[in-house]
Amino acid sequence: MKSHTPKGQSTREHIVTAAERLFAQHGFHGTSTRDVAAAAHLPLASLVYHFARKEQLYAAVLEDIGGELVAEIDDVELDAFVPLLVDWTVANPERLKLLVRELLDNPVRVATAGRLPLAPFLTRAVAILRAAGIPAPELAVLHLVGGISYVAAAWPTVTRIIGVPRARQLATGYREEAIAFAMRVLGKEQSHERRARAQSGPSRPRPPRAPDDRRGSRAVDAAGRRVSR
Repeated sequence: MKSHTPKGQSTREHIVTAAERLFAQHGFHGTSTRDVAAAAHLPLASLVYHFARKEQLYAAVLEDIGGELVAEIDDVELDAFVPLLVDWTVANPERLKLLVRELLDNPVRVATAGRLPLAPFLTRAVAILRAAGIPAPELAVLHLVGGISYVAAAWPTVTRIIGVPRARQLATGYREEAIAFAMRVLGKEQSHERRARAQSGPSRPRPPRAPDDRRGSRAVDAAGRRVSR
């Protein structure tokens, strides 16, 4: 149930925020409605008033995430889609963790789900890749999201393995590396490199300089002999 009063809407959003944190940490099966009510500092009856079943609450959390992703990539082309996706994963590690959990945990629930909250994002992402001429765009989206998501989700463990100094060193160049990787996966590496060079500004080739040109008083003729100016 959704309340249309400002107070009711505020309470509902508060519940969804608390639920998102718990679902990200413990998954759908590891989180109870009592856990969410306690985290939101609300009576269980208040939570049930807004969400009669845990599945409804979980769907609301995923719809918030899916809606944010769709808003991020709305009206963009491939050139902007990849950086936006990379930036979103970096800025939203907990949401990313929840999405990875959802993909791993949902085979049974998805078979009977009345709606799929992440469908709008997948549909929009596929349309962007199809417009860019990517073959099998559905699979390309899965490879792309999977590759980027795995790195972000695994980063805490990787940091423990390779050490904090090395992890920090790698993190400084992660964004560009992730974008370049994504473009290679999509077969658009060369166009990405051309854009990167264009954004850094055109190189200005220096004209060849005579051996003693730096002195300003001598030049050389075609045979290489110094001549007076």
